[in-house]
Amino acid sequence: MPLTYDVPVALHAAPPAHVQPGRAHAQFVKGAAESSPAAEKKPTRKVKNVTIRPGDSVYAIARTHSSSVAAIVKANPNIEFRRLVPGTVLKVPVPASAPKATKPVKKQPVKKPSKATSAKPVKKPAAKPAKKPTKKAVRHTKSVTVRPGDSLYTLTQRHHASLASVIKANPGLDARRLHVGSQVKIPVAGVTSAAKPAKKPTTKPARKPTSKAHAGGYAPKPTHVVKYAGTSAARRYPASAVASGDRHRQQLAQANLPNQAQIRSMIVATSKRYGVDPTLALAIGWQESGHRQSAVSVCDALGTMQVMPATGRWAGDLAGRKLNLMDPQDNITAGVVTLRFLTQHANNRDEVIGSYYQGLGAVRKHGFYPDTRQYVSSVKAHMKRFGG
Repeated sequence: MPLTYDVPVALHAAPPAHVQPGRAHAQFVKGAAESSPAAEKKPTRKVKNVTIRPGDSVYAIARTHSSSVAAIVKANPNIEFRRLVPGTVLKVPVPASAPKATKPVKKQPVKKPSKATSAKPVKKPAAKPAKKPTKKAVRHTKSVTVRPGDSLYTLTQRHHASLASVIKANPGLDARRLHVGSQVKIPVAGVTSAAKPAKKPTTKPARKPTSKAHAGGYAPKPTHVVKYAGTSAARRYPASAVASGDRHRQQLAQANLPNQAQIRSMIVATSKRYGVDPTLALAIGWQESGHRQSAVSVCDALGTMQVMPATGRWAGDLAGRKLNLMDPQDNITAGVVTLRFLTQHANNRDEVIGSYYQGLGAVRKHGFYPDTRQYVSSVKAHMKRFGG
């Protein structure tokens, strides 16, 4: 489309500051004092200088050094995080080493009873009554009729199912074109009426998942949502775009969104559907958002593929339908169909990657900008990581 030919698909930004990598802060425990019980000491943090390497993003640096995106942004107020240049030194707040615990107070030895003392017979514990058999949770499939405005994602939210289970239960389903009135099988949880007695527990019980994301559920919600309006980072962009980005960021932070593993599966499936190299789409999605639908840039580039609203409308023409960039599947579709268009019209792979960031028209007119060359290098590094 001529109106969007020179518009970059996404103004690159590292995953936003509200994205938490999911690591718990280290707890530092001080040993017992002579006259008072052990008191818990709050964790201290120190700052470490980290030199940016090709392929780095603020999200990857935060994960590597057990820090958070918010802490890095706060420690580097003059750094433009949407354009990380190799060789730049970042200040990264990292947990300080735990203080050494004091030696515990020695216990007084317990005197053994003398032989003359008559030992009382030890009573055997009474046998506990057998536990009643508990009901075992099972899953059954429920047929759901698609209504106007439904998407695969909204159906999973409404019926408390995961995207992975719905996709598995409907192998021939075209998730991007749900026809009103069609039937979709939704696996839902249930309880059997006649459950078998519970088996004896093993020596080591299985570990419980640490979060819903690990259990195949929703992505963890951010604990802090950044607002860019009125900050130095927002000066280069229209106030309306910054305000829209702040609003969308807040909405996505409150939504139940697919976790990273589910996002990757959706990218691969959508890429194969449109004939795009999955490793290329995975690398672009990782560079743009870290495979997080909650990511929103300062200038309102949205979701996993960081698609600008104007580009999303153009991508809807390519897909043959209106795309909602707030919906995870539609957001991925917008990015993938744009990659298909660029693959068909660009001269080589590097030009495809650079045009996703800079715009095909601008690349042909001006060549790669310095930050575009860095973007291409980073995406190619991510492609090797994903098997490309």
